[in-house]
Amino acid sequence: MPTHRWWWLVTLGGVLASLMTVGWGAPEGKGETAKVKGFADVVQERRKSDAKRVQPSSLPSRGGTVEAVRERMARAASTSSLAHAARRYLGWRYRYGGNSPSRGFDCSGFVSFLLSRYGIRAPRTAAELFHMGTPVPKGQLRPGDLVFFRNTARRRGITHVGIYIGDGKFIHASSGAGRVVITSLSDPYYAKRFVGARRLSRHGGGDR
Repeated sequence: MPTHRWWWLVTLGGVLASLMTVGWGAPEGKGETAKVKGFADVVQERRKSDAKRVQPSSLPSRGGTVEAVRERMARAASTSSLAHAARRYLGWRYRYGGNSPSRGFDCSGFVSFLLSRYGIRAPRTAAELFHMGTPVPKGQLRPGDLVFFRNTARRRGITHVGIYIGDGKFIHASSGAGRVVITSLSDPYYAKRFVGARRLSRHGGGDR
């Protein structure tokens, strides 16, 4: 092989060796290897920082505490529709004196059970419930208002209560049907026994 070719090969080899030493070799954790490790550290730190930002203790609140935030969320949840909640028990069995899903419901037990879900302490009988809230004309009923009837089931006085759900209908635990049902206010039996309606102010003036 000619001498000048050997010289070019030796020169090229020296150049390549220099490049590997300076940029590619990354001896003792330096160079590109160090850069990759540093990037991983940054990513890890960023993840930790993001995790801290979503911790409950760092949630912003007008009250300044996590408890205040949770309390406001609970209050907001309690304003959901009473009438909608009542529909979940459609078809539930009637039981005189019952006031829970496990035992069954009578009319006032059904209403008092649902009101208790909204933090409202309600009396146990229809006659006592009739003294809660404010009177509402029949033509101004809103879903969530309580509707009352007298002289039902061969008894005297205010003896039956239900929850108005809109469209001229109410939901109630009926002894005649033996379960929780929806009935029209224009039903002849209830129309002639309708005595009035009440709106509970703590429940937002009826469901909106």
